[in-house]
Amino acid sequence: MANLKRLWLIPFVVLVLWLLAGYGAAQQMPQVPPALANSKQFQRWWWAFQQRAYPLGDIPKDAKLRALQQIEQFKASLPPALQPGGNWINIGPAPIVGGVDPDGDLNPKSSGRVAAIAVSPLDPNHWLIGAAQGGIWGTPNGGITWTPLTDAQASLAMGAIAFAPSDPTIIYAGTGEGQFGNLGYAGAGLLKSTDGGNTWTLLATDTFAKTAFSDIKVDPINPDIVVVATVFGLAGLDFKLPRDVPPRGIFKSTDGGVSWSRKHGPDATDLDVDPTNFNNQYAGIGFPRGFLLNGVYRSTDAGETWTLISGPWEILPGSVGRVELAIAPSNPNVLYVSIHEADSGGLLGLFRTDNAWGDTPLWTQITSAPDFCGPFCDYAHEIIVDPTNPDILYAGGFSLWKCETCSAAAATWTDIGKTDSLNGIHVDQHIMAWAGNRLIVGNDGGVWITIDGGNSWVNRNTNLSITQFYAGSIDPSNPLFALGGSQDNGTEVLLGADWLWIFGGDGAANAISKSHPNTDWAVSFNNLGIRRTTDGGVNFNPGDLGIDKTGAPFIARFEKCPHNDDIFIAGTDNLWRTNIFFSIPIPIWLPNGPEMGSAITAMAFAPS
Repeated sequence: MANLKRLWLIPFVVLVLWLLAGYGAAQQMPQVPPALANSKQFQRWWWAFQQRAYPLGDIPKDAKLRALQQIEQFKASLPPALQPGGNWINIGPAPIVGGVDPDGDLNPKSSGRVAAIAVSPLDPNHWLIGAAQGGIWGTPNGGITWTPLTDAQASLAMGAIAFAPSDPTIIYAGTGEGQFGNLGYAGAGLLKSTDGGNTWTLLATDTFAKTAFSDIKVDPINPDIVVVATVFGLAGLDFKLPRDVPPRGIFKSTDGGVSWSRKHGPDATDLDVDPTNFNNQYAGIGFPRGFLLNGVYRSTDAGETWTLISGPWEILPGSVGRVELAIAPSNPNVLYVSIHEADSGGLLGLFRTDNAWGDTPLWTQITSAPDFCGPFCDYAHEIIVDPTNPDILYAGGFSLWKCETCSAAAATWTDIGKTDSLNGIHVDQHIMAWAGNRLIVGNDGGVWITIDGGNSWVNRNTNLSITQFYAGSIDPSNPLFALGGSQDNGTEVLLGADWLWIFGGDGAANAISKSHPNTDWAVSFNNLGIRRTTDGGVNFNPGDLGIDKTGAPFIARFEKCPHNDDIFIAGTDNLWRTNIFFSIPIPIWLPNGPEMGSAITAMAFAPS
């Protein structure tokens, strides 16, 4: 995913006002530093927010849930003869063939952003993954095939998933993606299944709706005892919360998720548990813009009470942001803590203790650590310890790094992500989990595994259909030929059953020539970059000469005249037109209307 410039630390008084405020009726861009306002991630979020908040200026509480309920009520009211049938089929991508990351490095068979992974305690080949906006998918065979499990649920934004160790038919899944980059949508509550994921019940909407999950831990003996970590989500918020957002932090339930009590706050970015004793837990409080309560916390009573643990991060220059934790499965006394520096967005430091449960844990800073997640450690930031060796740590950010003999004195680091190679993984690592000796990695491009510590990788995107599309075009004479513009995976072309990547960036509006559909296409990317091909995507030439991009939304619109392949219109805060799009090598655009005063988000030609 493209990089996001982070906010500077907000003074405490201003921050408190920020936390209490809601959006006003006017859709005015939040006042943020220019570097952030011009960043790709901020513009992407602001575009998405504007689409959903118009004309109220805010997104009403439970709007999506009410819409889903109305759909179900309408279906139920129809006579049997008019009941909707199973006429929809999935045409993919499943996955994108020949994907590319934002720097132009090839990554074959990408699907979309994965935020959560859970492995069945009874079967190392049975996995669940949670996609950014694709819901929960399950595999019974180690990622060879996948099945969607929550397409009909109130939210498809996923943040965390956990099996109950004592009864894996019980599954808890937190809706709302707990990452602080763009398009990390808040959720609708907590999903629970008691039949292995075949059916789901939505719980705790008053507690968790409009928040996002970063972790879920289930007591290994009692499946009704659950501790979760939640943060804010971005579905209609970024720098001011929308109305009626509940508190975030660490919550505990003792009745299977029906009722919850908040044990600490504010935003809890990670939660880890001693595998030999559920009473022993660590949590990271890590509001990403910096906050006085941010830090590392410990509980020795199964999450009932929490104590701030002091460490060297408290005296380092900079401020504590997102906190990530990793307990060594083979030696729970070993704990690694990775901390995001809220001012710069980089890594404040990586720390280790070998007496995590002592009265006063002793910490060492692993000063040799690269800035593996910088400058966007609030977005892509994840660590995990080898299951049999407490001295091997995997640290994910843009790429994935491996730390061996991982201590202050002897640590050696290797970039094992190979993100610039056809044999590597996609960029921006979000989640990791062990399935026996297999390390499963979820990132912006989907799912990969390694069985040899990162020396080689196996792509497990097979039939995952979790790509996020902004726009698409269909050849009117061939339903098996289409173009799609996707979030951070560029523009793809559907040829028969396969989606092939043809252009990069955040793919946006596109068009297919009516007279030469096999060769003449228009594609676009973020901020109204338009390109044209007349050889079926082999070569692309500039197609936006003359357009003043000032005022263009992040995902801008253009349309082709249905009766003339050369006539296109496009929108910034003005309307633009060309009459020669495919006729000359580089088409020229001219203004075609007055100053609109705000970005154009929709346009169309009259049918006649």
